[in-house]
Amino acid sequence: MPHMFRLPTRLFTTRHSARHWLLVLCCAIFWGSWAMAQSALPQVEAQDPGTQVKQSIWIDESQQLDFESARTQNFKSFNALERLAIGDTVVWLRLHIDQVDAAAGPLFLHLLPVHLGDVTLYTPASSGLWHQRTVAPQDFIAMTSMGAVRQGDDFYLRINSRHNAAVLAFVGSKDELARHERKMAVAMTVFATLSLLFLFVMVWRSVRKFSWMSLLVCVLLVSSQIQIWTGMGYAITVLGLPVPWSMALASSNIIANIAIAGGILIIFSTLIFPRQRWLRWIWVWPVLQMGIGVYAIFEPSEASNGSMLLWRLGTLALTAFLLLAAAREPSSLSEKSTRVTFVVLLLVMVMTVFVSWQSVGILGEASRALTSDLFLKNIFSRFTMLLVIIGLASWFYERLQLGQFQAVQSALKVSQENLDLESKRLERQRQFTAMLAHELKNPLAVSHLALSGIKARMGQDEPLLARSAAIEQSLQEIDAIIERCSEIDGFEQGQLPMSIVSFTLNDLMAAIKASNPNERIYFLVQGISGDAVLLSDMHYLKIIFSNLLTNALKYSPPDTLVELAVQARLGNGQAAMVEFCVSNEVGEAGTPSPDLAFERFYRAESARNLSGAGLGLWLSQALAHALGSEVVMQIDPKKISFTLVLTTQ
Repeated sequence: MPHMFRLPTRLFTTRHSARHWLLVLCCAIFWGSWAMAQSALPQVEAQDPGTQVKQSIWIDESQQLDFESARTQNFKSFNALERLAIGDTVVWLRLHIDQVDAAAGPLFLHLLPVHLGDVTLYTPASSGLWHQRTVAPQDFIAMTSMGAVRQGDDFYLRINSRHNAAVLAFVGSKDELARHERKMAVAMTVFATLSLLFLFVMVWRSVRKFSWMSLLVCVLLVSSQIQIWTGMGYAITVLGLPVPWSMALASSNIIANIAIAGGILIIFSTLIFPRQRWLRWIWVWPVLQMGIGVYAIFEPSEASNGSMLLWRLGTLALTAFLLLAAAREPSSLSEKSTRVTFVVLLLVMVMTVFVSWQSVGILGEASRALTSDLFLKNIFSRFTMLLVIIGLASWFYERLQLGQFQAVQSALKVSQENLDLESKRLERQRQFTAMLAHELKNPLAVSHLALSGIKARMGQDEPLLARSAAIEQSLQEIDAIIERCSEIDGFEQGQLPMSIVSFTLNDLMAAIKASNPNERIYFLVQGISGDAVLLSDMHYLKIIFSNLLTNALKYSPPDTLVELAVQARLGNGQAAMVEFCVSNEVGEAGTPSPDLAFERFYRAESARNLSGAGLGLWLSQALAHALGSEVVMQIDPKKISFTLVLTTQ
């Protein structure tokens, strides 16, 4: 017995050892990347930025105001890290220079994200005039010169965007923006390295054991990197992706991330409550999100608004459905790991609702001055949260699968034990049936011999002869019931195996006549040669026809004939077939119910005074089905027939 568990234990240990080393590798790469980032930028934190800019915004929904009218409007401060609903509007961004180092030279502008669209820069000139300059995405991805700047100057950006997006404007001297870009480059390198490492781990897990969870996590990691690279402009500057493509992918990619995250949440929900199949209808939510993502290629603003609304409604609906499923199926939360996963899932739902409201300003944070450090901290916190969620999701998913696997194993063990008990019970029943049949046949044989001796000494006394005939008939019926019960028990216990062989119709008819020598049975063969070859089980057929003929003799009037007619018949595809039909006139017991005639233990009310157990027709139909055929009953007002069709070679 111990060697049976040695291999699974070794595999379990090896698997945990692999996970341990993967965790060590992740930590080593993370800290190594962080150390490289710190060593590569020793001067980044050497001094605080010398330029301080106050940003404020005003949204012109009419898109009709000119510059002079727009600059007189009531500009308001905002949180630059929040995604704003600015699609299909004109956004005026005012940059007020609060502090500037005159020795640092002219100021430059770095504007994100790249899918802001058409941007026009207004810079002050002498005599109260303004210079107007259109800034292309290729320009504000890098550094756009704002010229010589004095403290207290205002600059304006007119942004006409088709996408809902955050407006990130970094202003500083050439050295300040160079440090900013180096920070961004190093941070993106660290994030990309960790994403690739996590992606490698998840792909490895998917290859070892495929699951939809691992697949969605892999797609989410790739899609998140696409979002970062397109939004930060690296897809254009590093990969050479055309600007129109990058702008077209922006909103669609964000919506796709929402759909993928929703799919992961739904997988957890259906895994926690596997018997609540109606939860699968929530897959409509991410499917609709993906449809909106495709629509975002053509109408990004409308698609983004619709996606945000569907996001809020979907998370609220999923939270309600989870609580409803928990109320309907509390047994699914019996395991500790399942309860923890359920609570974490609800917390994620609440956090998702909070984030969705925050992104549209319902719960927005107070405005803060945009700096490189603030921006990087925001990206780092979101990226870290993504990796933590992915790690926790994978861990919880594994725990849930392990718990369900153990539950299935336990159920299989109980089922195996019950199966063993049932097998033992059936074996004892088979032995008892065989013993009972054997013990009953011996007294029946003795009774038959005694009755034969009594009949030989009775002479021609008709009353005594009639009584002896009734006794003999009763003994034969008891013997037939015992034989039928033995056949049924053997068939159900697999002790009556099927043996398909070739034989002629004459051989089958001879076996049927030998088993049923009653003078009332009339055999009729027409339209088919006795040398026709059948491929079937002769023993099964002999039992079928013996039961049908016995029933016909029992339930027909005593002075009538029972007919077994055999004739040729054309089947599907013009194949040669032979039809057997046992028919008899309807007796005093009447006819059986067409719906119940082949049911086990069924007997018509009018036939209760006749001997029988209601097993003959059921056994005949079961054997016919085993042979690939069927016994068909037909009832006429004065006649009842049972037909069986077989194929000839």
